[in-house]
Parts: sequence; C-alpha cells; structure tokens
Amino acid sequence: MKTSFCIFPIIFGALSMTGCDNPKSKQWYKEHPDEMNQQYKVCESSGNDSQDCRNAREARFELRQDNAKVPDLN
Repeated sequence: MKTSFCIFPIIFGALSMTGCDNPKSKQWYKEHPDEMNQQYKVCESSGNDSQDCRNAREARFELRQDNAKVPDLN
C-alpha cells in the first residue's frame, strides 16, 4: 500500500511533463518573430529539444539567412 502511494506521484508527474500542447509550425514562428525570439530564448536556456523548440530554432535560422548580407566577391 505504501509503495503505491510512492509510485502514483511519479507516474502522474511523468505523464504531466510529456505535455499535450500542439507545437507551433516553423511558418507560424516566421510570421510571429516576437514569439519566436521568446521561445528561442526559453529553449536555449533550458536545453529543451522539443518539436516546438526545433521549429523556433529553424525559423530563426531561416529568417537570419533571408536577411543575411550577400558578400561581394568581386
């Protein structure tokens, strides 16, 4: 009986940490740069590698590449 009281909180905690929210798409983050930067900072500080973090990271990379200065090699 005592063991079940110890195991239940562990199982409940693990299930609640998995998260039920739908990750935002890379395109959504590109259209909402403020939220993208906020999510990026949270992901970098926590080390999280969820789908949401990956999408924010990829959107940030793509936006930076779109706005990158093209070097003149001539």
